[in-house]
Amino acid sequence: MGQRRARIHALVLGLTGMLALSDTALAAPTGDPAARRLKILAAKSEELWRSVRDKDVAAFRRLATDDFVNVDWTGLTSKSELADAIPEYENLTFTLDGFRLARVDPTSAIVLYHVVFHASYHGKQPGPTEFNATDAWTLRNGAWRVVVHTETAVTGTL
Repeated sequence: MGQRRARIHALVLGLTGMLALSDTALAAPTGDPAARRLKILAAKSEELWRSVRDKDVAAFRRLATDDFVNVDWTGLTSKSELADAIPEYENLTFTLDGFRLARVDPTSAIVLYHVVFHASYHGKQPGPTEFNATDAWTLRNGAWRVVVHTETAVTGTL
């Protein structure tokens, strides 16, 4: 496995480990710094989705780090690969809810949420219509930017 893939694999494993946290650890009580951080980063995640829906490649590029990686049912996608695909989406609609925060340190955090997604990509729905998403955010040069976005299909109920 190449060094880049090994780092991505380690990051995904780390994110998976963060998901093992209890709901109490992930939920942010209102009025505290974690709740404020969650509000900011949930808005950033929504902005990321809007950039794709609105085919605003420039906004997507501003929100994502240069080493951004998308991890979904198709595999790993780089920032440039995803940016190139954005104009191909048609009739994209989404709802995001259930935002939770796993704070890593003052300059990084993981946001977890539920997505219902419909679109056409080359005439077909691109993957599942319902999934759980994870965005790993980092504070770089005074701006929150997404490093990794993952999507895991919701296939049943607990």
